[in-house]
Amino acid sequence: QLSWQEVYLVFAVLNLVVCLPLHGWLSAGLARSRADTSAAPLPVKGRLPDGRKRIGFILMVTGFALQSLVGAAILVHMVPLLSGLGLGASAALIGTLFGPSQVASRLINMGFGRNLSPVTLAVIAATLMPMGVAVLAWSAPSVAGAMAFAILFGLGNGLLSIVSGTLPLHLFGSEGYGKLQGKVTSARLVVSATAPFALAFGMVWIGVIPSLAIAIVAGALAVLAFLMIRRA
Repeated sequence: QLSWQEVYLVFAVLNLVVCLPLHGWLSAGLARSRADTSAAPLPVKGRLPDGRKRIGFILMVTGFALQSLVGAAILVHMVPLLSGLGLGASAALIGTLFGPSQVASRLINMGFGRNLSPVTLAVIAATLMPMGVAVLAWSAPSVAGAMAFAILFGLGNGLLSIVSGTLPLHLFGSEGYGKLQGKVTSARLVVSATAPFALAFGMVWIGVIPSLAIAIVAGALAVLAFLMIRRA
């Protein structure tokens, strides 16, 4: 019913009218709660031994970077990717399942994931994303398979946004947490910026299915990185 420019204007109004007041209210409440308490927050000690922190950091950055590679590449090209696999007009509809799946994964984690360590959640998130891509590559041009892909991929990406904050704290503790997160986020952003170009190049020169196969391998390597962290 609306042009894409009008849809973007609706998004802008929603952010200003709904999201901005909510963030302001939450921020004011947090400031009051901090003013009311004089107790300093307890420091969190990391679970990794000192001798394994360097290799743990390398593995963690590698895992997050590979997930960001797969996530950014697929998300930017989701509709043309689905169209290229023969799904036609249903591609846009299938793409709408991704967002609700992200939210669902966070709600499921709130209800059932409290007893799972951040490392286990990282493994689950890293597994769901390449699993979704594999379902898409195997089932195309099935609409049901594409819907399963969107749901699995959304579930994994939703968990990734949580794990990217909790895993560094779990492994390395609260001391220097901000600086550590800066390094991790920098690596993720650099990879995310180049991923859409890489997938577009691959789809043009080697085809959609081989490009998806490369994404599946990258996702599998992320799973391996988090499993190695779990052993450490």
